[in-house]
Amino acid sequence: MVNKPPIKKQSFIWDGLYPTWETACNAARKTGNTGGGLRGKRWLKRITQQLFDYRSEFARYGTAIPPRPCNLPFLCAVTNPRKILDFGGSSGWSWEYLKNSLPCNRVASYVILETKQVVDHMRKLKAHKPPVSYKNETKLLKQYDVLYCNSVLQYFGSNRAFLSLVKKIKPNYIFLEDTIAKGDQDFFSCQRFYDLKLPYRFIGLRKMLKELTEYTEVLRFPYAAPILGVVGPLGMENLPAAKRIRYASSILLKKVNKK
Repeated sequence: MVNKPPIKKQSFIWDGLYPTWETACNAARKTGNTGGGLRGKRWLKRITQQLFDYRSEFARYGTAIPPRPCNLPFLCAVTNPRKILDFGGSSGWSWEYLKNSLPCNRVASYVILETKQVVDHMRKLKAHKPPVSYKNETKLLKQYDVLYCNSVLQYFGSNRAFLSLVKKIKPNYIFLEDTIAKGDQDFFSCQRFYDLKLPYRFIGLRKMLKELTEYTEVLRFPYAAPILGVVGPLGMENLPAAKRIRYASSILLKKVNKK
């Protein structure tokens, strides 16, 4: 008889489906998550460490892998933007990766729009110099060349805030990365984060694209991010087959010039 190691129960990122965003939020609150999204001292420590680890590796070796896959340098190499708004840009690691990958960039303003908690933390830390700046409200924002979002929209209950931002800053390009989306309608779950749950929205992709009435999709490709150290299909076997999404996407949209 051959002794085989016990089969470990598969751990899924998402905790089933909930009928509404509100019910997902209620489930998250029961785990102690009263803020709704990625926040708290543990989150601030994590994003700060990711930034410093990236800087340390780059300083030592002259090259480094960013905390998450990021294709923003490719877009900037082609479009030469002067003003970029990074919606939900956390520690600003995307800027670090951009300037290291494209040192001859023309970016004069790189604004990171974040929660007040993250903005206060990063300002206190003095982690960045111009052209980087942090903001936690949109009233002072004006037109930008590029709106960049990496793994952000799923933590909002709807597209309302995103669409309002697009209308306000009128970017020439919108670049959405790690966008977990399909079909016509949003559906909701909770994402596991240590001992907490986070309300999570799987985005109705066709619906969102229709709502971006002044933009046309010009590029879409799989976003290859490692999960638990492995690059592969998303682990969604605990969800109904019709709701499963094989890969996240990177989606580039361009503003339509009306004649």
